Amino acid sequence: MQSVPIRYTMVRRLLIIIFQIVFCQNSFALTGEYYYTIKKNEYASKVLYRAGLKPLYKKQGTLYELIQSNKSNIKNIDFIEQGQKLYFSAKQVEYAQNLGLVKISSNNEITFTELAYQIEREKKLEKIAQSKTANNFVTNENAETTINRAVASENVIRSDKPEDADRDTVVENKINNPQETRGLVESKTDRNKVAESESETVQSGFELAAGAGYSSLNGKDRNDNTTAQILSKLNYNLTVSWNQHWSETTTTHFYVDYKSHSFDSQYLNTKIYDYKIETHRLGFAFIDLYKIWDIPFKYNLNIDYGTNVFYRGINGVTGSGLEINAVPMSAVAFGFEKSIFNKNRFDIGFNVSAQYYSSGTYQNYNVRSGYGYGVGLYLNEKRVNNQFGCGLNYSQRKQDSSLIYFTETIIGSMCHFEWRY
Repeated sequence: MQSVPIRYTMVRRLLIIIFQIVFCQNSFALTGEYYYTIKKNEYASKVLYRAGLKPLYKKQGTLYELIQSNKSNIKNIDFIEQGQKLYFSAKQVEYAQNLGLVKISSNNEITFTELAYQIEREKKLEKIAQSKTANNFVTNENAETTINRAVASENVIRSDKPEDADRDTVVENKINNPQETRGLVESKTDRNKVAESESETVQSGFELAAGAGYSSLNGKDRNDNTTAQILSKLNYNLTVSWNQHWSETTTTHFYVDYKSHSFDSQYLNTKIYDYKIETHRLGFAFIDLYKIWDIPFKYNLNIDYGTNVFYRGINGVTGSGLEINAVPMSAVAFGFEKSIFNKNRFDIGFNVSAQYYSSGTYQNYNVRSGYGYGVGLYLNEKRVNNQFGCGLNYSQRKQDSSLIYFTETIIGSMCHFEWRY
């Protein structure tokens, strides 16, 4: 009589245990505990690309989400070593599975499918082909042979897994087959389009820069050749800009600049009028990457309208008294920037620039067009959604007026912080 209740109780407990196991496994999976074991010469961005996920730094982007999933085991996403586990969220894994790029083992380990490696090889071949064509390194007759050798020499795919040896053999066969190579280079398959379905969006950024510096104004009177030197005290500078990052290398800036100048005369026993002058600038800048003899440089083009500081003799000569004015005028600047040390998040480099200044008129005071140049050093630290940096600059401006041969020398430092959203 008691066998039925006992059997019923045992069956019920067994069902509860099975339900708990299934529920716990599902809960475990949904917490993002899918992991990929890093192989030799692999890094986070490369793994994301292979999974069809473009590495976006912006908030809620793929790389940002990956960083959040690995907070407890990875301090710096740029430093991951062979054998280390990289955890992915359930959403990212589901997305890559739907593309047919990853497989999940019974213990939630991620492995890539042949389709993922095939897309990676095609992209590599296409990139090399475009580079060679753009630089006119090869003729049409031997283009494919050159591309094949370049791919082979760069070891496009070299798996550390013994079971993937056959795939490496297939890759080498395709590398030595011009007909197959042409198909990979010249055509974009549906698989490529699927893997690129997550497009990178434009990132906006707000930047604040502040700095201090020293400038000296020098002039020689056109009539009697008397000279004057106005030495500034510490100057303060503030710039606010709104930035659009269209791609990894292309950026536009809209900026407003404010500067406070304080002056004192060193050589003349004359009164300085308006010893503190405030100047303002409103401008636009375009920054992009350019190669000179295959060396990448960032170049920038600035166009702005604002005021520059000039002085004059009150009675037409420097010796009878000095007056300092801010004369409105426009300016165009062109410059290059080159990184000389780039490791991890830090970037050290230098910049050079050349400026053209338009002519202007202020209270019957005519200023002629002029030119200037500048050099500088900078140190930047790039983070996930922001960037911090400081720089030291030296510049000169030569711009004569109707009364004075005029020169200005500026030495200053500037620190900036940009927040992207």
